[in-house]
Amino acid sequence: QLVDDTPIKQELMELQMLLELGDIDDAEYLRREADVMQRLREVRAWRERLGMATAGGPVRVARESDDAD
Repeated sequence: QLVDDTPIKQELMELQMLLELGDIDDAEYLRREADVMQRLREVRAWRERLGMATAGGPVRVARESDDAD
């Protein structure tokens, strides 16, 4: 589960469909999309830590020391 992004991508597609069908409004979509995208970043970060390939290239995860730059 830590490295499988398939369920998260599926959830994002379902969320987009709910928006297109009018079942949720833009505000709800944006709120839920932010959560889904955060989980996707976490999965990709785990994949990078484990040396696994990630689609779309590496995902840069900000660290506290990055704020000082």
